[in-house]
Amino acid sequence: MWQKSGSEDSMTYGNAERYVQKLNRRNFAGYNDWRLPTIEELASLMENKKMTGGLYIELMFDNKQKWCWSADQYSSPGSRWVVGFSYGSVTYHLLNYRDYVRVVSSGQ
Repeated sequence: MWQKSGSEDSMTYGNAERYVQKLNRRNFAGYNDWRLPTIEELASLMENKKMTGGLYIELMFDNKQKWCWSADQYSSPGSRWVVGFSYGSVTYHLLNYRDYVRVVSSGQ
């Protein structure tokens, strides 16, 4: 189960982890097992062409989150894999970059 809206603001990776903890404390949407997605999970949301919202993601998702953090570490320390829905790309960003968060839950 995906968070449709994603985070309102971009944030560093450390703040992204705190954002997830906050959602779980609040029992967001009735669940407390929210987490940052793996890069494979996040990339699975990407469409092969730009959608009406101008991003490579279905319109059911908020189009504010152009770049989203994943839980997966890139090969060099101090960075994580990210998905860029504005370009339809997968790359990495340093932990101090400001990206958005779209969490995932097992829905149990």
